[in-house]
Amino acid sequence: MVAAMDHGEGSSPRRAIPKWLRTTLWFVAVQALWDQTVNIAVTEGILQAAPSSDAFTRDLVEKVLEDLEEEGLDINGNNWQRRTVTLHPGGN
Repeated sequence: MVAAMDHGEGSSPRRAIPKWLRTTLWFVAVQALWDQTVNIAVTEGILQAAPSSDAFTRDLVEKVLEDLEEEGLDINGNNWQRRTVTLHPGGN
């Protein structure tokens, strides 16, 4: 589930999540939204039953961020620069 949640500076339980994600977790799975989606899916008959309790996890996202950081990639956006992009009709 995707959500924007303001956790404030330093309130993230995991150091592996970069500063810009600790202050606005815009893509990290959120338990409340997972629960809501499962409830709707079961209620509407999309799922026959709720998934097991271990189906929700943030471990993979956190591991990917750690791996990217270890590879030297700028996961904090420190070197981000605005670019000019020209859009063409039809994607050409």
